[in-house]
Amino acid sequence: MAPTCDDGIQNQDEVAVDCSRDSIYSDCESCCYNGIQDYDEEGVDCGGSNCAIPCGWVAVKGRILYEDIDNATNTTGIFNPVRYGNLYLRLCDSYPCTSPTHQALWTTDSMGNFNFMVPRSNFKSAFIRLGHEDDDDVYNFNYAVKIARDLDDCDETVWWHSASREIPPAGNIDFGELRIGRDANIDFTGYWQEETDAALCGYGSSGTINGGSGYFNIADAILYARQYADARRSDNDAIGYVDVQWPDDSDISHYSPCHEEIALLQESGFNDYTIIHEYGHYLQDAIGTNDDYWGSSDHNFCTHGKDEEFAWSEGFAEYFGTIVSHNYAALSNPMNLYTRLERPYCFEDNHNDCCEWPGKESEATVAAVLWDLADDPTFTGSVSESHDTISGKETLIFNIFDDELDNGDSIAADAPDLCEFIEQGLNCRASSSAEKDAFWYIWKHFNVICSTGCDN
Repeated sequence: MAPTCDDGIQNQDEVAVDCSRDSIYSDCESCCYNGIQDYDEEGVDCGGSNCAIPCGWVAVKGRILYEDIDNATNTTGIFNPVRYGNLYLRLCDSYPCTSPTHQALWTTDSMGNFNFMVPRSNFKSAFIRLGHEDDDDVYNFNYAVKIARDLDDCDETVWWHSASREIPPAGNIDFGELRIGRDANIDFTGYWQEETDAALCGYGSSGTINGGSGYFNIADAILYARQYADARRSDNDAIGYVDVQWPDDSDISHYSPCHEEIALLQESGFNDYTIIHEYGHYLQDAIGTNDDYWGSSDHNFCTHGKDEEFAWSEGFAEYFGTIVSHNYAALSNPMNLYTRLERPYCFEDNHNDCCEWPGKESEATVAAVLWDLADDPTFTGSVSESHDTISGKETLIFNIFDDELDNGDSIAADAPDLCEFIEQGLNCRASSSAEKDAFWYIWKHFNVICSTGCDN
């Protein structure tokens, strides 16, 4: 075939792949990183009509990826972008870099790309740092989450840095793809250090991290959950950052309302459902109403009989962890998550007998009711059910959670339950009597006894 301007080959009069003054790609960015003074550039890769980089400045670009694991298939070696991640460009007066003299803060885009522009000055080298060992607080991985390590009841800050790159006398720097390994260093080396001065914490102790991509998987899973919530809000109270401890020395992964932080076990670093489930509890605390349950917190999906507020708290988090995983292909979403909400196994033998269900005091009931309101035949694991004739109510569910179920954050505030969700939200927001009847068939199927009116 004859050469073209978009054939992926450097040919014709192109100075880079598909990059020519006469082609439709005459403003392509690669021409500003080719080390040649071409077109009408005023210097090497700077100035002129094609390069937005003014001479006297250095453009530094690249892309950051972290290694993920698909728990459903146990597949490793998957690399995802570090989306909207905070990073530092550190600049040095020598090469290789031994002591940075300046730094600039930047944020990656939705594909993990970054692009700095700094004065050329006398800088000789640069490297990328994720996190900062001198921070007084734990590292803000993105706008949704701060994460630290905690294996001794004291926070340990974490950070990573790339190898330094020489800044040429003229031209710019393209770091290319920089990868963070799961349990081995690839393009970044990781470190940790105690940040507290308490004697029991061993202040000043530090060490290295092999890989550490689990931190970035946690940050990305929570960012997806935050984006899901942001897109479905009906209130304006702030969500803010959530603090995460990983790995934590707790017995179980959990959310602590007292400390307003999520603690995750080592094995939960790549379990997107667990991460988002616990973030659902944080949202109950931040923009809804958290249940301060004083009994034993031991529970599982089939637990019932504690009280209806505990059941709502756990059932909503169960639903939230599953629905967010369903919505974003980058999140691990094993089939059993969907099937246990579509046809909860706890009472499978009596699935068609509503009176055998324990009602609103069951975590499984709450999760199943919410799932039936949201799912449609295209959902993974969807089953045709006579009681479920409605779908697409994800936004409605979150609206009610965010608004009608926000009873305040004081100790005296009444935590919500499934009937409050129905009586103060679902029934009141029904668009017609037919839709209200469709709602009723779902919660009646699970032996949930609530008022059919609107208590608004």
